[in-house]
Amino acid sequence: MRYCFLLFLLFISNFAFSQNHKCPEFSITTINSVESRTLNNDFFNHFYFGDFIDSTTKWDAVSNLNIKNSIGFFSFNEAEIFIPSEKKLSVLISSSTQNIFGLGFNKDVFQLVFAGNDAFVGKKVLASPLSLNQHFFSTIMGGISYKLNENISLNAAAGPVALFSYTNFDFSNSSFYTSSAVDSLILVLEGEYCRTSGPTFIKGIGLNFATSIRGSNGGYDWKFGISNIGLAWTNNKTISTKRDTAINFNGIEVSDLSNISAAVKQELDAIENRLNMKGDTSGKNISLPLLINAECSKNFGKLRTDLNILYYNLPGFFPYVQLSPSYALANTLRVSLPIKFGGFGTVNVGPGFEIKISDKLSAVIEMPMLFTPLKLSNNVSYNVMGKLIFKCTDHASLL
Repeated sequence: MRYCFLLFLLFISNFAFSQNHKCPEFSITTINSVESRTLNNDFFNHFYFGDFIDSTTKWDAVSNLNIKNSIGFFSFNEAEIFIPSEKKLSVLISSSTQNIFGLGFNKDVFQLVFAGNDAFVGKKVLASPLSLNQHFFSTIMGGISYKLNENISLNAAAGPVALFSYTNFDFSNSSFYTSSAVDSLILVLEGEYCRTSGPTFIKGIGLNFATSIRGSNGGYDWKFGISNIGLAWTNNKTISTKRDTAINFNGIEVSDLSNISAAVKQELDAIENRLNMKGDTSGKNISLPLLINAECSKNFGKLRTDLNILYYNLPGFFPYVQLSPSYALANTLRVSLPIKFGGFGTVNVGPGFEIKISDKLSAVIEMPMLFTPLKLSNNVSYNVMGKLIFKCTDHASLL
């Protein structure tokens, strides 16, 4: 969907060029991050790539956790075109694809799942916090930019939303209990669960609004915007349920080792039947995760400082702040040292480059994740930001 729309943007660009001596400004931005403030990076890599996780790796991960923990991922990708006008009103068109995932868990639940329940015999393990939020959707918006004066413009846009997947569950009130005889594990599930389903790729449609203000004052170029102001309506295959269920798990009795897979499948089928959710389906209204972003840039000769802030209104997500001081080594190359904080992680730094491909086209890539491969931090932290900027107007200087 997003690739077709990029072709549409290029078509609009060519059309506008033939109609107006002021050409469009076209940009593509991508910000991607997977982080945790406490989860061990070594354990994450073994788990993510499906490698064998030995006992030492598991217990190292457990010892690194706090009482409350989280891990999250977000990928924000946007293509935007600005078609200037001699008058106060100009045209804005944008397309975005956003994928956000956040998981909250406590130390005891992690230990129970990955290291076993030997340490919890005769004890109750509380699940709080045990929650998951996941959104995956695309937007297409068209709008206007109103020039208040020579330096400040107000922008507003609206358009449809395509929802690809959505999951939300919160079982923070649940608990686990291991019997003193160590022959059963009682799981008490209490909470809410919602997940989009169905055979189609698009699980829902909706409407999105966005507004922003941008300007240039005292040598500072800045922008502040709010988007994802909208709803998506899912199909009637969406699972939506509340549960207050106790499951007594007594283990699996296997008399024939050659048929162990069938025994495991039988037990899993029994658990699924107890939590049968096939009838708990209906259409549901999904609020998009509100997004606030801000940008600011200032030149000091060959030196330049860029500040980017991105915030999703989701549990466990702190404002993602990236400060990127940079220096122009030549007319076509600028190097930077981006420093990031927030999101689902903490502090990290790394290299960055901006290359002037032509007089009107530049590319930027910044990777504030140097602490991870150098093992200066044990926690999961991978971050990549990229931009492709094409400008044809009078302020076409890129570096």
